[in-house]
Amino acid sequence: MEGGKSSKFFWKHALLINPYYFALLLLGLFSMHFYHLLSLGHEWTFSPLYFLIYALVESTIEVFALMVIGNLIRAYLPKCFYYAFISFCFLAFILHYVDFILIRFMDISVMYGFRWVLGETFDNFIELLHLTGISIDKWIGMLLVVVVIIPVVAIALYRITAKLSIKRPLKLTHKGMIKMLCLMPLTLAALDLTMTPLVKQEEYQIYERVLPWKSPVLSQNAMTIVLKGKLKSLEDEKTLLKQVHTIPIHAEEKPNIYLFVVESLREDFMTEETAHHITAFKNQNLSFGKAY
Repeated sequence: MEGGKSSKFFWKHALLINPYYFALLLLGLFSMHFYHLLSLGHEWTFSPLYFLIYALVESTIEVFALMVIGNLIRAYLPKCFYYAFISFCFLAFILHYVDFILIRFMDISVMYGFRWVLGETFDNFIELLHLTGISIDKWIGMLLVVVVIIPVVAIALYRITAKLSIKRPLKLTHKGMIKMLCLMPLTLAALDLTMTPLVKQEEYQIYERVLPWKSPVLSQNAMTIVLKGKLKSLEDEKTLLKQVHTIPIHAEEKPNIYLFVVESLREDFMTEETAHHITAFKNQNLSFGKAY
């Protein structure tokens, strides 16, 4: 009997954490997602609105999960662990903003960058740091500054918002939080089954990167091209070179051929306003919108 009462008390008991701190992080994520979609400059059709709602729900799930974990740490572990967790939450918040900047201007995510760096050897990683033009000592100094500043800012924000939490307490129970954490993923799964198929494949690939988790709960199948037969296998490189050198090439007038290869120009940044002549050149010649 006592166990049943204790269980009921746990579910109805309010969380021990400061909810305003996590609400501030959630508000920052919401603002980032709104700005991210607005900065793309696309019309507000079904696809951007759908992915905006999806991004907001994913962010809410992430913050709610952190709140539940933080409450368990606050209840059962020493206080230093809780403040370390508060700092970790703020670091995760900062990484979301770094991820937004990388995707918007370099078309890569933070996770892709981590996988790329971890896939290199230690010597190659050090060489990459040298190529930035910044000395190793400065890199170590910047890392130490970040390690110090993030906890200080996180704990300061937490204590400032804690004053508001004392004046205007919000009663969030374990039962309510667990219900929300169970309901929201099911909502996203239902959206994937009913609404995601309505999104065009091209728009899906554009807006999928806006999501905090970089993918819906149930990912859409990648677009495939069905061929009637197998692709011709590549011939040996040495054999091809021998064949090329045996072909006589004669021209009465040798034209000037210029080949420009630029891999850092994204089409969504090359507009009539930013690159008038390149845009005109593209419009006057062949332009391929897809690459397979």
